[in-house]
Amino acid sequence: MYYSVGKRKRSIARVGISPGCGVIKVNTFLVDDYYGHRIYPLLIKKPLELFGLSSSLDVFINIRGGGISSQVSAVQHAISKCLLLYVDKEDINLNLTFVKSTLKNNNFLTRDARIVERKKVGFRKARKKEQYSKR
Repeated sequence: MYYSVGKRKRSIARVGISPGCGVIKVNTFLVDDYYGHRIYPLLIKKPLELFGLSSSLDVFINIRGGGISSQVSAVQHAISKCLLLYVDKEDINLNLTFVKSTLKNNNFLTRDARIVERKKVGFRKARKKEQYSKR
């Protein structure tokens, strides 16, 4: 079993992959049951489908925090990091540099560090000020 962590905004995804039959579980639920919308399971499987490994690897995901979109991005990031470990250690017919360059070109290995800016004292939001009144 290979483990990795992916992050996006406030979401933290802990992912483990192992050889298996293609089962993907999110917080002990199947991925299709956890995410109701059809597009999110497809986005989660995208890093695996780039190399044709979606039917030969089991993926176990534990995710906390954030919204659905940031959770999916965090899972993609973690699965991509796990794939690098898997390709490096296992004897499969994939080249590590090819896998790494493909994942980088599809922006799966990039940690998007943008988070919400905190609210400041005396402001309405992070940067929005009170309206200035001349008179």
